[in-house]
Amino acid sequence: MNVNECYCNGAFLLQDEIKKSNHSWYVERKKGQSLNIYELGVVAFLASGVVSIYNKKTDLLIVEFQAPCIIGLLALKYPEESFYVVTKTTCQIHSIKLEDVRKIIVDKKLWGAVFNIISAHLYHYTKIECIFNKKSAMDIVLESINYINELSPGSRKNISLYNFILSRCTMSRSAIYNEIKKLGLEKTIINRGIIK
Repeated sequence: MNVNECYCNGAFLLQDEIKKSNHSWYVERKKGQSLNIYELGVVAFLASGVVSIYNKKTDLLIVEFQAPCIIGLLALKYPEESFYVVTKTTCQIHSIKLEDVRKIIVDKKLWGAVFNIISAHLYHYTKIECIFNKKSAMDIVLESINYINELSPGSRKNISLYNFILSRCTMSRSAIYNEIKKLGLEKTIINRGIIK
């Protein structure tokens, strides 16, 4: 079972319980709106759409998640806000207070599902962190291409290599272009950075 299958199995179990709960509520957010999950003290189930997770200290993009997705489970244990969430598309979200989701997890014995969800998040954070801790621009470009190519075709088709790198580190667009040119990939990178 790969990381995405583990995540989905956990997310489906917990999302169903969140949606069924009398304590959850539904909201629709437009593109570019922030989700204040720490301020509200909630866990959010993303039913549709895409969200971007940013590092609060650096304002750099950490990772993007596409629905179905559960965000905010770390707040069950670690209440300090280390990231913030912005909607990348219009999103449908079911939210529930931390104490209510904790009760659901305990009553329904969903700690295994929570483990799968948090493990998958950690896997994605670690993969991204490894890419941008590389010492050279060439390594960052190569690792970014590898990461994007591992994504599903549906996710991959709209990702610009340039935007992927620029939103996550302080490398310039010209430095990215120079590395792509050195690799001889100019013809592979089309339409403003989309990988062919």
